[in-house]
Amino acid sequence: MALTAAACVLFSLRKQPFRAGLLFGLTLVTDQHGLVVCGIVAALTVVQRPRAGLAFATGAIVVSAIVFGGVWAAGGRHLWQSLVGIHLYHLRLGQGVGAQFWEQFKPWVCEHGYLFVGAALAGVLSKKLPSEGATDPRPTGAAASSVRVLALVIVAHVAVVLALAEAVFLYVVVIAPLLMLLAGMGFDAALTWWRERSRLSQARALHASRRMLAGTVAVVTLTAAGWAAASFQREGLDGRHYSFWPHLLHQQVSRTQELDPVLQEISESLPPRSGTIFATIFGDPTIVSALALRAGRRVSAELADLNPNWLEAGTIRPEEVVSRIENDAVAAVISPPFGLVQNPYFKSYLFACYQKPKPFFPPESGPGEALPFLLVFTRTQTKGPCHAPTGP
Repeated sequence: MALTAAACVLFSLRKQPFRAGLLFGLTLVTDQHGLVVCGIVAALTVVQRPRAGLAFATGAIVVSAIVFGGVWAAGGRHLWQSLVGIHLYHLRLGQGVGAQFWEQFKPWVCEHGYLFVGAALAGVLSKKLPSEGATDPRPTGAAASSVRVLALVIVAHVAVVLALAEAVFLYVVVIAPLLMLLAGMGFDAALTWWRERSRLSQARALHASRRMLAGTVAVVTLTAAGWAAASFQREGLDGRHYSFWPHLLHQQVSRTQELDPVLQEISESLPPRSGTIFATIFGDPTIVSALALRAGRRVSAELADLNPNWLEAGTIRPEEVVSRIENDAVAAVISPPFGLVQNPYFKSYLFACYQKPKPFFPPESGPGEALPFLLVFTRTQTKGPCHAPTGP
């Protein structure tokens, strides 16, 4: 999702609107997470170069027509609701992001503090006039324009994410490549400034070197402090000890959340499939996708990316989900003790059509120790579709 948005911006900066439009179309027909970034690029293209806007729109229409037309020709329907409409619950006003978002966003900011320093340097140094020996000011002007565009899309995207209802940290990652590019431009501008000052008088060269050394020490100190803060915040979430080094910290977090040990037990407990009977599984999207690969099953009704928030927001009716999985030979529903099982209708459906849930606990130590326990609802032996009870 970050690749298409970043490529859209880069092609736009290189004055290639048709290719930028192609990437806008890809963003629109896939996940829409980078739609704010690409939308700003589209607006700037139309405002600054109206003729280029036509090429941009052509690229976007070509991709959209190919993808949406191909899905329609293959028998897909309700494309707007399935690909775009399900995300509109984010537009509910007055709610914003939740605590889980900040638990991941704040450590990420701490770990990448040096990128924000580089971005600030890009903003400051790009405004400086060309050096005395420069004969062509156009490269400096082009760099300043690129910095403004990158800063605008980054700030706008983060602002929109913070305003969305129930946004997740994953949405912020869209701007990571662009932030790295902006920071790289800032550090490169700082080195260029230092080299230019080093060619001047001895006194000015010495002054520039001291400022460069002080800035380097400040960046290193800020980076170390941010890494320590990120490790401290992570330890405060689950009480485990984590490394100071970010790459080791993420390796440790990944190990504590590894699904393989518990999935092996769940896979062995599933009822054997008999042709199309008990052929599919359903539940938490992350868990059932991994379990389907391990157990050789298929996710029921092709709902491998169903977000439980869609049920709470009303963008998808739980009755529709139940009807679809019932018609697709669902054998078991696997979920942690939150998410799907908290929906009243879905909860009543589970207790009416499935056996008493069997809990699967993570290991006390080692891989997967940070996972919540999982509930496995095994389907009862009934003929025909089963639905939640109606009435009081």
